[in-house]
Amino acid sequence: MTTIVSARDRMLRAKDASRTIGLLTDAEKQTALRAIADAIDAGAPEIVAANAEDLVRGRESGLTTGLLDRLALDETRVAALASAVRDIALLPDPVGRVLDERTLPSGVALTKVAVPFGVTSLAQISALASLDAEDELQERVDALIAERERVVAALTEAGWSLPATQTNFLWFPLGDSTAAAMEVFDAHGLLVRGFPGEGLRATIAESEANDRILAVAAELVERGLAGR
Repeated sequence: MTTIVSARDRMLRAKDASRTIGLLTDAEKQTALRAIADAIDAGAPEIVAANAEDLVRGRESGLTTGLLDRLALDETRVAALASAVRDIALLPDPVGRVLDERTLPSGVALTKVAVPFGVTSLAQISALASLDAEDELQERVDALIAERERVVAALTEAGWSLPATQTNFLWFPLGDSTAAAMEVFDAHGLLVRGFPGEGLRATIAESEANDRILAVAAELVERGLAGR
């Protein structure tokens, strides 16, 4: 019999498990990681079969060929995942490692120590609340997708050729014009993430901000900064 576990249940289980994992010794963590790797190897056929079903749904929903390839799993890729987990088990445990030590002029001694990756209680509560409001969450997702498609269509009509996206951001491949383009975005009150010499990433947000993205795109064309 197949047991279906909801995303909410998985989150709650992960939270409960984190308290135990945080107290494990280095040797116990290594044993757990090796057990995870063994479970991946043992479940490879089921993982590949389930992934094939996901890929079918992905094609039906319009995912790009490139994204589908990145999501695809076969026996070789699953084995590589298990191998990577075993490699992690061989690494020194970073938790508790002293990163920095200093004494302030006041005589107070400070020590910076690596701690387990954590998620704040507020973030956890927000995530659970989102799952409880699934209909409202879906409305927001649908609205974001509609805005993304509107902006992409407008940019395409204006002559831009951007990489296909299934996320909430657009990639502008601007090359050497990236730094200058970032200044234009900033002048319009838009915060973007730039990668010098390559391009920048602009987030799809509310309609007003998205209209400003279109205005910036037009200005970049006028200034000859569009690396199209």
